[in-house]
Amino acid sequence: MSTTDFTHTLQLLTEMMAVQQRSLMDAQLATYKHLTQLYTPQAPSESQRANLSSHVDDTLSASQSLMLAHVQAGNDVMALSEKLVSELNRQLVHSLHQSPAHPAREALESAASVGKCAFESLSKATRQINQFACTNLSTASLQATKQARAHLSKRHQ
Repeated sequence: MSTTDFTHTLQLLTEMMAVQQRSLMDAQLATYKHLTQLYTPQAPSESQRANLSSHVDDTLSASQSLMLAHVQAGNDVMALSEKLVSELNRQLVHSLHQSPAHPAREALESAASVGKCAFESLSKATRQINQFACTNLSTASLQATKQARAHLSKRHQ
């Protein structure tokens, strides 16, 4: 990998981390705002009780956004690392093809090919696991909302 490629990759990583940090901070701020709105030093007023269901929904939505921001940050890092590893593998194979014939060259080419296949398989599995986790997170949020509403409606009857 040339110095220019490394510098470009490092710049991409830095920019991605800055964007993800901002996204995480925004999601955390929204979550904390919704959580602190639920707690007041005095007893809740009638209008606050009426809006409690809305506060629960907003808080759960903000919490879900926070979790998804973390997942997205991980996905972005994974995508960048996949790109980097793929480029390194491509350059390795290119260098091996340029080198003179040698018994070890064939073994190295085979190892690079197997390594590329293994990495691609693991990357695909990781993406599928992330997708499954995001789906379960959304389902869990919906279930939590339903349970909170049921609990609140029992308390206010």
